[in-house]
Order: sequence, then C-alpha cells, then structure tokens
Amino acid sequence: MLVPRLRSAPVRGFVVPRDHVAAAAWIVHQNWLTDPNAPLGKRNAPVSQARVNSTVWQRYEGRWDLLDQTTTAAPVLLPVLLRERAAEARVGLPATHPWVSSFPKDWD
Repeated sequence: MLVPRLRSAPVRGFVVPRDHVAAAAWIVHQNWLTDPNAPLGKRNAPVSQARVNSTVWQRYEGRWDLLDQTTTAAPVLLPVLLRERAAEARVGLPATHPWVSSFPKDWD
C-alpha cells in the first residue's frame, strides 16, 4: 500500500500537481538565494525563509478534482507573485521544467 491507513480522516488535504510543486520550490528558493537586497556572501534571513510557506498552497486545499487530471492539464493555482518571480532572470525555472519555454496561460 502506498498510502498508509489513517486512524482518522486528515483535517486538511492539498492536491498539488508535481510540475506545480517543482516550480514553486525552485522559485521560492532561487528568490531567496539571489535576493539582491541580501549582503554579498551573507544571507539576511534564516533558511526557513527559503522554504515554501503554506500560503503558496492554499488554493490547492481540498482540490480532490485535480487527481482526475494530468499535471499538464491541471489549472495553475500558484500565486501570481511566483509567476512574476519566475519571469525574472535571477529566479527563472529549472532548465528541464516544462514551463521554461512558456508559462501556462491559466496562471493568473
């Protein structure tokens, strides 16, 4: 069994397609890593700020319908701020990510 049996139903559930997870993780980390306001050679924030926080995922909460779609067909529910950061040369997306050539049209 891939998913263990739970003693009770989870309080919250988030369904996030893998391409969306990969994009968000990269964007948030690269934004933190290349922050132009950080002193050279030194981070001005704790590593915890390099992590994707829960607000990024909030529109995916309870979206069980996304399980019936491929990762390429699922609507992008990531915050627009991530799209703006991904458009910056200093942040971008990994070279092998499917959105490198063009962002999904429904990402708004």
